[in-house]
Amino acid sequence: MTDDITNAVQAAAAEKIRRRLRNKALHYLERYSSTEAKLADILQRFAMRKITGYSASEVAPHIHHIVSQCVTLGYIDDRAFAESKWQAGLRNGRSPQMLAQKLKHAGVNDDIIQALRTQGAETADTELHAAIISARKRRIGPFAKNPPADYAEFQKQMARLVRAGFSLSVARTVMNFETGEAAEEALHGKSSVYP
Repeated sequence: MTDDITNAVQAAAAEKIRRRLRNKALHYLERYSSTEAKLADILQRFAMRKITGYSASEVAPHIHHIVSQCVTLGYIDDRAFAESKWQAGLRNGRSPQMLAQKLKHAGVNDDIIQALRTQGAETADTELHAAIISARKRRIGPFAKNPPADYAEFQKQMARLVRAGFSLSVARTVMNFETGEAAEEALHGKSSVYP
């Protein structure tokens, strides 16, 4: 009889933990897109702050269960998250290298990142297009108000593109455009994906 009561109390406590974690997960996913790893981290931090009286090892299986449910129900899709962030980043002038680092930090699996890189998303043209957009936003190279006065200024502007994650050859190509119009023509002449 005592074992039945103990089991019932433990089951009620487990259900309470899962309900609180489920509510937190749904509230978070209502507002933000996420990855499995990021949601697990959010729930872990929530549990540390709000669910008292239980150790992290006692709460961990419940977190895993809630994250698995969210994946099963389609609330979380790491591949769709990564593709969305990848395309948006390229359109905003982010380098493929920088995007891969950001996705890795968000908890996206290396296989998904590698698939994005190899499925034609990271070609030389793609990196060049993103670099042109980045130069336009930073107002450097062919988009500068005043073109670089000397080689040192040219190098400084080119270094800004390289630090942003673009290869040296792509940065040099962007910097060698004579005018912003020539760079825009290269951008719009080859792809309709970019603004």
